[in-house]
Amino acid sequence: MKRTRLSRRALLLLAPLVLIPARISEGQQGHSFNNAEQLKSTRRATPLIDQLRMGLRCNTTSQVAFLETVVQKVDQGVFSQSMVNVVYKWSIGRNEKYPFPYFQVAMRDLAKRRGVAL
Repeated sequence: MKRTRLSRRALLLLAPLVLIPARISEGQQGHSFNNAEQLKSTRRATPLIDQLRMGLRCNTTSQVAFLETVVQKVDQGVFSQSMVNVVYKWSIGRNEKYPFPYFQVAMRDLAKRRGVAL
């Protein structure tokens, strides 16, 4: 009789573990550089060049030229728009008053990792 009580208790304790799905988390996939590239939304409320120019507070023609190069690479499919948006938000988080240098360094680093010239 003790044996059945023990097995019932074990069954009650182990039953929730059966319900937990055994899957690999998204961070372990390793198919892309980041999860932002898996987003496939291409709808733009504001043109990307305007979003970057205003949000990153570009003042000089060289900064605008860099942004135009980045937007060209997005249009060519070298970079995904979602990846550029992640770098954009990260750089604003680093320095709200003047985020462009952070954006530029991060985009050049990502381009270098992919073997793309910016």
